[in-house]
Amino acid sequence: MIKMLAGLSTIGKAAGLGSARCGAKPDGIREQDSGYHKDTDRSLPHRYGLLGEIAIATICNIPIDENIYKHGDLYDMNEIEVKSSTREGEDIELKVKCTEYGKKHPKIYILVRVNKGVFNRSPDPEEDKKRRTVEVLGFITAEDFSIKKRRKNYGHEDNWIVSKGDLVDATIDKIKTAVL
Repeated sequence: MIKMLAGLSTIGKAAGLGSARCGAKPDGIREQDSGYHKDTDRSLPHRYGLLGEIAIATICNIPIDENIYKHGDLYDMNEIEVKSSTREGEDIELKVKCTEYGKKHPKIYILVRVNKGVFNRSPDPEEDKKRRTVEVLGFITAEDFSIKKRRKNYGHEDNWIVSKGDLVDATIDKIKTAVL
């Protein structure tokens, strides 16, 4: 696992691009694209996702796709799909929406954990550091994903998932080799 501390400018960039990506989607798509409740900021999944993408881009020294699309991107970068999750604990899973699977053909999927509180500063320095910690947990090739995936519904829509145990453990060298 790779742990990184996201800087304030990185968090700001993820928040800005995530909000812009969410706002560019037509209302019907924006209101149906996640399992978040209506009173929750609909851009949060996009912001978390951008923070994960920025973490991988930083490790590999490659640019992220900063374009804003109405219907999503083809890949996050270099035929890679970065999947960010706020799930705590070892039972975290890499998930791909069933409706998305098959439309994209990445070489690898990478699972990144971000803290739910990352976009809210804490006056306590230790808590603030915890909130800004981003963990790159592992990756899986698209071929292995297609073999190991199983269907799961978290209450909103069907997803293909693999568990953390199905992933290759992330080290900087392994991530760079898989990505570049």
